[in-house]
Amino acid sequence: MARHAHEDALSEAEFEKLIGGAKLLTPPWNLEALFVILVTGRLGLRIGEVAHARREWVSEEKGMLEIPSSDRCRKGRDGGICGYCRRQATRTASTSDRDLDELLASYWEPKTSAAERAVPFEFAARVTHIVQAFFDYYAGVPFSVNTARRRVGQAVEASELSRRIYPHCLRATAASHLAYDGLPVSALQAMLGWAKIETAEKYIRLSGGRTKKALSQMYK
Repeated sequence: MARHAHEDALSEAEFEKLIGGAKLLTPPWNLEALFVILVTGRLGLRIGEVAHARREWVSEEKGMLEIPSSDRCRKGRDGGICGYCRRQATRTASTSDRDLDELLASYWEPKTSAAERAVPFEFAARVTHIVQAFFDYYAGVPFSVNTARRRVGQAVEASELSRRIYPHCLRATAASHLAYDGLPVSALQAMLGWAKIETAEKYIRLSGGRTKKALSQMYK
């Protein structure tokens, strides 16, 4: 039976230990690892979104990362499209009536139309600091999807956590954290960029946040 990412979501203690491991890495790997971990594990970005993020996506005035409907990928050899985007474009063409050459000319694209969204980050001071520090240092994410995964792995190793941690389980960690803290279901769906509200409802149900709030009101 396939294992779902929500089953691998980190506890708060595990997440803090992972952050501690990222801080131990050699600069600038520590900044890169912290950026990947925080924007996936607190904002819920997908790994493809992380790897293609650019300074232009950041609206400091609004305190948001604005994920566009498409953004030309130049992360491959000689400034061309990267292998990740090529695979994604090929998969999209095979399951739709869109032309592969046109897709390759426009990629990067988010996973679904719902994934074009504005993601607030100013609610978390630590995330705000890392987003600003990262894009002060880099104009855009300089590494690939595989390197982003590698930075997470390096932080895991440095933290001495003895479990499998990967970017998508960090996205599930963000969803679980936000659901537990009481983010309404429609807002959770919008922030994570899910096409179906049922996905957000599952995290709300599994988090126990509503139950805890109701019990606290009953017994305060």
